[in-house]
Amino acid sequence: EDVVIEVSGDVSIAYPFMGGFEAGATKKNTIDTEYANSVNRVKSTKFTMTSGEITGYIGCGGGQGYSYSKSTTVELNDVKIATLYGIASNGRSDKVDVQVNNCSISEEIATLNRGRVGDVNLTFNSCTFDTGIKAFVGAVEGWADSDTDGRVIPNVTGTVSYTFNGNAP
Repeated sequence: EDVVIEVSGDVSIAYPFMGGFEAGATKKNTIDTEYANSVNRVKSTKFTMTSGEITGYIGCGGGQGYSYSKSTTVELNDVKIATLYGIASNGRSDKVDVQVNNCSISEEIATLNRGRVGDVNLTFNSCTFDTGIKAFVGAVEGWADSDTDGRVIPNVTGTVSYTFNGNAP
């Protein structure tokens, strides 16, 4: 139930999700399924990436679909990032901690794509942000127009914290 992933070097990853890829395949999970009953769950995930590139988006918590990653810690160092979400598509997490160090972000930052989260802490140290980047403290723009047609309302049950040391979008 505990996952540790370390990635380094000249690597290109499209969609790293900390809670897996459920995509509604089980038909048993919903946004309200508790951790103990979740079919696709991870107790804790620690993901560290040094160098390389994330070409799609990183879902720092939750997972894709109704995956549940109870607690995640993500550290990104010197990574070129297109998009960073605290929670991926309909994913669920109780606690998400993210440290982004000396990275560049080109497209979007948001607390949630869709899904549910307790506490999210995102810290950006000496990062650069492209002109025109989209940044959302809540859910992404257009979340209700997704494949869930707004049936699953993104929500935060705890606190959200963004810290920018150096540049800010």
